[in-house]
Amino acid sequence: MIPHMIMNLINHGKAFELIIIDNKENTILNKAIRGNEFLLNERLSPGLYYWTLQVDKEMIYAGKFPAIA
Repeated sequence: MIPHMIMNLINHGKAFELIIIDNKENTILNKAIRGNEFLLNERLSPGLYYWTLQVDKEMIYAGKFPAIA
């Protein structure tokens, strides 16, 4: 399965850093984001994934999402 995650972001002129990790705390993605949308179109193994959104190394949002086979 290829999950599609779209995030609408409020950007105050700074880049966001999106970090996605798996249940074993392996970093799956670490990406700077500019603008107000991000589309994740990656093939992920089934399981639960966690994400954080940071600005200047400060976490502003966190969440989780499942990837289903």
